[in-house]
Amino acid sequence: MTNARQVREIFKPFARRDENWKEMRLRFLLRMPVRHISCGIFIERSSNPDSFWPSLVANALFYSNFRNEIRIGTYSEPLSRTSPSSTACWLWSDPTAICDAIDVMTTYALPKLSLYGTIEGYSSLLDGSQRFYSEPLEDRMIVYIAAGNLDAARTIWHHQQSRRAGKLFPPGSRAHRWQMQLATVAEPLTAGDRPALAKILHDWEAANVRGTELEPYWEPTPFPLER
Repeated sequence: MTNARQVREIFKPFARRDENWKEMRLRFLLRMPVRHISCGIFIERSSNPDSFWPSLVANALFYSNFRNEIRIGTYSEPLSRTSPSSTACWLWSDPTAICDAIDVMTTYALPKLSLYGTIEGYSSLLDGSQRFYSEPLEDRMIVYIAAGNLDAARTIWHHQQSRRAGKLFPPGSRAHRWQMQLATVAEPLTAGDRPALAKILHDWEAANVRGTELEPYWEPTPFPLER
């Protein structure tokens, strides 16, 4: 199995030369500071002890009652090898693998994480052209609110509210969380009350981050909604 010592050989150049990177537990390199979206690199392992796979990961933190594992994220993109090699796989036994991983992270993953670490960049993932997770419309609505695109958020609200009105979902279920998001933003979204919407999102983000491993690196900042 891939171990911490092996992963550190990939992460070491970033953590040493740039104070904006922090090596976390479970083979994750975190981009700091954390503002609304946590971003980083995750090194996945497999049952083959010689095999590993790096991915770039972004995780939106401002949904209601949503403490997602940072290494899983709400967006994840596997990183492919670019250098000439006898195999397309990432293998520890390949002497070029570590250098290749560092190069792919530097030239491809880091610029993407700089973009996806902003609300504006993250919202660009919603057009379906990227490998996005199976995102419910209720969460996409919240991203539009955070970005200040209230017209797009209202369109989703009206569509989903008509589908979920009058239905009961078990507390703790995903459908219940989505229903609560619709109910909570209904009045301020209809009224265009940006300060009220911003407070809702700030409260949700704080509840999701406080008490977690992200909290020491988290910086609460205004949403584009508030500009």
